[in-house]
Amino acid sequence: MKNTVICDGTKIDALVHVAHNVNVGRNCSLTAGTVIGGSTIIGERCWLGLNCTLKHKIRIGRKVIVGSGASVICDVPDEDIVAGVPAKSIKYKVNSEQLFLMAEQVKSSSRNYKNMKHLLHY
Repeated sequence: MKNTVICDGTKIDALVHVAHNVNVGRNCSLTAGTVIGGSTIIGERCWLGLNCTLKHKIRIGRKVIVGSGASVICDVPDEDIVAGVPAKSIKYKVNSEQLFLMAEQVKSSSRNYKNMKHLLHY
């Protein structure tokens, strides 16, 4: 078995389960109730929504948003947005207001808007 690695700047909320051999990139947010299966690799600047589940042995790209309650069962490419059970890409179906809601941001706050811009290059 390899080490589980959680890189600098990553924030972990309450009741998060990180299994064996997991590698979590820099500056990720793992919100409450997230479950990450063994040997999963998560890229930098990812946001994992409340109570989402990532199957074992998958890769999550950089700058990915996983919607609340999603069940991710296959690899997710860089800068994608996935939601649902099983999780599917919704990147081209989401408008900016929905994006803010998914990532628990308030649109009226310019500070939060700037945070989201750097996350997804808007």
